[in-house]
Amino acid sequence: MRYAYSGLAAVFCLASLLANLADLPTLIALVCLAAAAVFLILALRTNQTPQPGKDRELDRADLSHEQVEKIQDLLADGQFGTAVKQIQLWFKYVSYDDAEAFIKNFR
Repeated sequence: MRYAYSGLAAVFCLASLLANLADLPTLIALVCLAAAAVFLILALRTNQTPQPGKDRELDRADLSHEQVEKIQDLLADGQFGTAVKQIQLWFKYVSYDDAEAFIKNFR
């Protein structure tokens, strides 16, 4: 759907340019630009994916294989606090408490 909205935004931008070049009333060009802006906003809004900590809880599936290994190494070395901070670095919307709960349930 994102591509359809982006395509419609482009079409309305071109229609605005053509209306301006064809000496049509300025109102027509402005209406085309407004429609293009609406479709551009729709395209950008549909592109958003739920992010851990912001729209949903952090899950183990959010971590790559390398990230899982890094957390396991940190926990094996007894660096619990560093593992929590590392989760916060990877996922900017995850709070300290949520990261701490995730690490406690990691194993």
